[in-house]
Amino acid sequence: LGIAATEISAGQDIQALRADFEKINDVIGSLINTVQTDLEDICFPMRFVRFIDNAGKDAVINFSIALARKTAWTNALALSALPPENHPAYIHTLDLQIATVARNIVTPGLSQSLLLKSIRFFEPKDTARIISFLED
Repeated sequence: LGIAATEISAGQDIQALRADFEKINDVIGSLINTVQTDLEDICFPMRFVRFIDNAGKDAVINFSIALARKTAWTNALALSALPPENHPAYIHTLDLQIATVARNIVTPGLSQSLLLKSIRFFEPKDTARIISFLED
């Protein structure tokens, strides 16, 4: 989102996009409970995740979204301050950092891994059925 904000505001004051940037992030944040409910409908064990510490889970997710929003805006400001010829190198560095975060999500710790494996066992294997459900 930060890169898109920089590209859209090229040659203009990026601060003019701040309100829209925040609105987009608010929309993303508002979808958390909808996504959780959809996951519960698709995969029965996901219903138990809600009881594992719902307030704590929501706090972590909201903090993560707030941190991601702040980081994206900071990167948008930094990128917009650079000459366009320096954008690819900055974006490449940013991609490497995001890849590191993604690896940590994909390879969770032992307790999270065990929980996820038990959920995956009950997860529907029919991708078309899952997509059909989500389209409804």
